[in-house]
Amino acid sequence: MVIIRRKIAAPVPWTRQSVAGKSVRVGWRRASPGGSRTGSASIDYVLVLGTLATLGGLALYLGSKIIRLAYDMVCAFVGWPFL
Repeated sequence: MVIIRRKIAAPVPWTRQSVAGKSVRVGWRRASPGGSRTGSASIDYVLVLGTLATLGGLALYLGSKIIRLAYDMVCAFVGWPFL
């Protein structure tokens, strides 16, 4: 620990060392595997699933309408000569 002006300061988390002529930060403090976005991955999954579920439901609803309209068009094209 370093004492500065009669106050106890925390140890320095990193130091500068010269490696191959370049000044490099070397320290004991390392980032966690998730970094600063540790909890936001869960939020990303929820947002993606919410978007995909909405689009899936919309596709199922509109898909049945599109198939019904396509069937009506085919019936009209096949049946018009006999009307």
